[in-house]
Amino acid sequence: MMMDEIKLLVIENSLANQKKIKKALKNSFFLVNADYAVDLSEVTELFGQKKWDIVITNFSHKNPNYTDVFNFFKKDKLLKTSIIFVLNKRNKELIEKFEDEDAVETITNGLLTSEGIDFLIKNQIQNRLRKQNYNQKLEQLKFQEKKIEKTQRMGGVGSWELSPGTNEITWSEENAKIFGDKLKRRLSFNEFQKYVLKEDLEQFIHVFNLILEKQIGFERTIRFKNSKNDVIHVFLRAQCEVRDNVLHSVFGIMMDVSKQKAIERYLSEEKLSAEKLGILKQDFLANMSHEIRTPMNSILGFTEIILENDLTPDLKTKMNKIKTSSENLLVIINDILDFTKIESGQLVVENIEYDLKKVIDYVNPQMSKLALEKGLKLNFKIDKNIPEKLFGDPVRLGQILLNLVSNAVKFTEKGFVEIRVKSIGKSGVNSLQFEIQDTGIGINNFLQHRIFDSYTQASKSNVREYGGTGLGLSISKKLVHFLGGKIWLESELNVGSTFYFTIDVNKKEDHEFVDGNQIKNSINTSEIKLEGVKILLVEDNSINRELLIHFLNEWGVNFQVAVNGKEGVNMAEMGGFDLILMDLSMPLIDGFEATRQIRGFDKPIGIVPIIAMTANAFNDDVEKCLQSGMNDYISKPFRAEELKFKIYNLIKGDETNSIHKESFVELKSQVNQDEKIFSLDLLKEMGGDNINFINDMIRIYIEESPKTINKLKIALDSWDVKEIKSAAHKLRSPSAMMRVSKAVELTEFIELNVLKNHRKNEVKSAILKLIELIKLVVEQAKEIS
Repeated sequence: MMMDEIKLLVIENSLANQKKIKKALKNSFFLVNADYAVDLSEVTELFGQKKWDIVITNFSHKNPNYTDVFNFFKKDKLLKTSIIFVLNKRNKELIEKFEDEDAVETITNGLLTSEGIDFLIKNQIQNRLRKQNYNQKLEQLKFQEKKIEKTQRMGGVGSWELSPGTNEITWSEENAKIFGDKLKRRLSFNEFQKYVLKEDLEQFIHVFNLILEKQIGFERTIRFKNSKNDVIHVFLRAQCEVRDNVLHSVFGIMMDVSKQKAIERYLSEEKLSAEKLGILKQDFLANMSHEIRTPMNSILGFTEIILENDLTPDLKTKMNKIKTSSENLLVIINDILDFTKIESGQLVVENIEYDLKKVIDYVNPQMSKLALEKGLKLNFKIDKNIPEKLFGDPVRLGQILLNLVSNAVKFTEKGFVEIRVKSIGKSGVNSLQFEIQDTGIGINNFLQHRIFDSYTQASKSNVREYGGTGLGLSISKKLVHFLGGKIWLESELNVGSTFYFTIDVNKKEDHEFVDGNQIKNSINTSEIKLEGVKILLVEDNSINRELLIHFLNEWGVNFQVAVNGKEGVNMAEMGGFDLILMDLSMPLIDGFEATRQIRGFDKPIGIVPIIAMTANAFNDDVEKCLQSGMNDYISKPFRAEELKFKIYNLIKGDETNSIHKESFVELKSQVNQDEKIFSLDLLKEMGGDNINFINDMIRIYIEESPKTINKLKIALDSWDVKEIKSAAHKLRSPSAMMRVSKAVELTEFIELNVLKNHRKNEVKSAILKLIELIKLVVEQAKEIS
């Protein structure tokens, strides 16, 4: 940076020297504006408070001496004025006195030329610029320090530094606020230890000793006592400054996290309370399920028995009404239980082969009857190009259709209800789109976004006029989501509504599902012979006992009856049974404990097949059944054919073909490396096409999945069943999120079978296939991340 004009003062009592300097300045490279005086008093008299950039003064004159000149011009500590002393000869004393002063130069008379003066002026300009730059940086540094201190105050963060040599700690001002005390800016490490809570002192000293020994950083929350003797939680973070393998300092931050810890404790307590409440809710629903399903089992069972007899037309009609009403009541119960299972993540969705026509045939008669009673036309229009064999969950599809069609009929007083099914997909049938159109009351625009919320109906008057729980559409939406689709509506008040939903029906070519329903359908249960089979029936409910006794007698089974779990164990110990039917909820000891005791007996008694009879619709009961040693289970209310098949399957069939929810999934061939085996559809639906959300979720999947896979490998090598189950469970949700249905099925199989010794080899095989599959998904995910 060059000055535009250099202001120069010459103090020289020799006119000859003044003339010499004037001549040199006239020929100077720099633009100079010079003032001249013979001594310092004349400077004050002539020029007052005028400022100069450079002063040239003769060192030899006596009044004033050079010290007075220097002091006069150097009042400002920043040394803004430079001084050049003119010497007759080189003066060592003067040079040594001002050698540390950048703004002091010397020149001999012989060098009072334009070149000599220009050289000194250039030096002073450079010195001035260096000083200005230094001062600017100094100011910036002070500003930054103040800003850091202000930021620390805003965030409640204090900084500190420990010197290993002196064992002394330097603190920022914010630390005083943290401890509620006026801490010295410097104090010894031993002094600081006095603030540490006694219970944490050993840990605190150990951490710092580890830092000094290993020269590593750390993060830790330590409890201290402040000046009020209150316990505070302080988060400490440290890093080491190491140069040439020598630890020079340890520095870091500290922050009072007492409020956060209090919030964490509160949330932990709330979580615990919520979990307890969830358990109470689960127990209540399980009890409700048991108390309602148990009599429903008897009502439906005996109704079917009566309907098998020759009845008068009138009596048959009435019995059918009892059956229909019971089934409708069961639908309501199932709605409530399904909603609860969905909310708790326990809903099981099948992926089996089915015929759409059979699903429609299931819905049509029920809805046609309702439509006919209201004088409505019910039409079904199905695309001809939809194949007979589809893959998915026909039961859940039927449930969705019943919900939507029954709503359409319920809220339509005249006109029609039409169900249309279309195939969608570029090549072949990948998905189906269902449309349920009605000419009913319609829905206001401002209510349409809420219609799929739980316990919601379009208006309170609808509840009074049409009834209902308000769960149907909410359940339908969640079921559609589980089936790989989406649901929406179009509606106009007093004109009608059309509900649309899609489902994925792609055949899973790489999977072979061993499903009980398929096996059952391939065997006519009327051809199954159970004559001579010895069964122990353990059931405390007298009505259910009577129903089961009827079926067992009908099948020619030799059976004995125990009315509680304890009696069942005693009778089982006597031996001689081919199979045990075990109720779960019984007095004295329940079915779980009874099974565990039976499994403790020596062979062959200890290995007799046991079928659990449960009225609880929740999966945890199913898992408890399998963990306690039961071979299979059947949910109440059940059909006689289903129970007959299960008994046959365990006694005379192959156990691996039993109707287990945990049926093993076989991969027919190695996974095709070129085939994309995951989908982002669910992430897009969850994130509303928010690309940042989707990328974050993919990144987390890529980072976390290999860690879980590694844990699974270690657990597999040591056959740690608890860790295997935990790792498989952790992989299930992310796999579902990425729509890797193969991985979800494998994780479910592993979770449900890892505790069964007779399936150990199958579980090992499933784990290896799961590991291979997740690795491939991670690699494919990396390509798009």
